[in-house]
Amino acid sequence: MSYHSKKGKFAKVKAIEDFNDPKSDIKVISTARALDEGFDIQDVSMAIVCSGTSTSRQDLQRTGRAIRWAPGKTGLIINLYIRDTQDEKWLRSRQKKTINTTPVNSIIELKEALSQASLNYLNVE
Repeated sequence: MSYHSKKGKFAKVKAIEDFNDPKSDIKVISTARALDEGFDIQDVSMAIVCSGTSTSRQDLQRTGRAIRWAPGKTGLIINLYIRDTQDEKWLRSRQKKTINTTPVNSIIELKEALSQASLNYLNVE
């Protein structure tokens, strides 16, 4: 489902309700920036970010909105970027104060990092 600033108020409310409804088939919301601030859904466990600015506030808002803490929940945010471009510079800039980041260069590395994170989580408890 897409969610953007041009949707009417009723359509926006309905989109969030459908996403929150466990009986709904809607499991994914695609948005550019419309949900950067004010988005509060507890069950989101992963966000894929395809663009951004250099502003750390944007990264903090997206992280906080997408990955709400809950007992036993592990959240994941994937930032896609093109290496050696302005996009990478902005990513590095907005994440300079972010903890628990793991850079990966492939899907295989991502799977390995997720596997290791799961093992670390299980060993802590």
